[in-house]
Amino acid sequence: MKHQGALKRGILIFVIAATFITVAAAAGTAALKNWRPLKEKGSAPETASKTSSTEDFSNFLLCGIDNTNSLTDVIMVANFDSKNHKLTLLQIPRDTYVSGDVPSHKYNAVYSHHDKNVSGMETLKAQIENDFGITIDHYAAVTTKGFRKIVDAVGGVDIDVPINMNYDDDEQDLHIHLKKGLQHLNGAKAEQFVRYRKGWSQGDLGRLNAQRIFLAALMQKIKSMSAWEIGTKIVPVVSAPNFLTDLSGYQMLEFYNLAKDINLSDAAVYTMPGEPFSLDGVDYYSVHKDELLEILNAHFVPEGTELSIYDLKIVQMADSVKTDENADDFENILSGNR
Repeated sequence: MKHQGALKRGILIFVIAATFITVAAAAGTAALKNWRPLKEKGSAPETASKTSSTEDFSNFLLCGIDNTNSLTDVIMVANFDSKNHKLTLLQIPRDTYVSGDVPSHKYNAVYSHHDKNVSGMETLKAQIENDFGITIDHYAAVTTKGFRKIVDAVGGVDIDVPINMNYDDDEQDLHIHLKKGLQHLNGAKAEQFVRYRKGWSQGDLGRLNAQRIFLAALMQKIKSMSAWEIGTKIVPVVSAPNFLTDLSGYQMLEFYNLAKDINLSDAAVYTMPGEPFSLDGVDYYSVHKDELLEILNAHFVPEGTELSIYDLKIVQMADSVKTDENADDFENILSGNR
């Protein structure tokens, strides 16, 4: 079977950064006055989340959409805690098993499996709220093309590539050639870095770790830029159909004011606890619900609220491996102290 990792997946977590960028741009220019959020068609389905967010506590769904516009091969939930100036990210592996009538039973396919009157992002948002028991307040998504444009717009990023990366798939028009070592990556090369999967000993988990490294570098780069720089370089490229969000311009300004005060040392990133497993010859990822519950209660529900294991509707399919502590802050990721 042709390597599934060659699917047009590799979009970035950096949607977070894209959200920050858009807001910062607006803060530095008059563009915000006429800015409107780029939404999908379709209304939001009813959700079954237990928690509710407050003015200083919000959860975002952040996705990367593949070139076919059918799979969200990067899925993250970001919590912004403005009271404590903290950002916490939870990576949801693309192959996470999802119950119900999604044909592939994979989380990355929920986006394309929706009713005609409900958008893909709203459908995925409702699935996560139901499965995780949390409230998702807003969403943002970026395509592979949008990713390349944004990375180029910020002037690229410096990455210490951990291994030599070589992979070619003419059928997918996917060509990855990066040498090990510190180097400056433009949009095209950054896309190669975050899409590479085959050479990691941990497979897709290795790719998720590479995305952590990239996101840390990108956020460092963005925080070093002035609002004027971001406004003049980023606003022109953050547009439909490559960038999608339900945030209004005013809301983006609010979250920019939060984002600019976040210290990288206080920003933590988790991969959803779990393990790979196979079912009928298909590779999936199973959550470890007890460990996930601890992360959600610590970072993704407001103070005074606590989820129980019964609030998590996501199906656990395996539990043979104890997940290692996987939280990292961005400074540790960049320095290699992990």
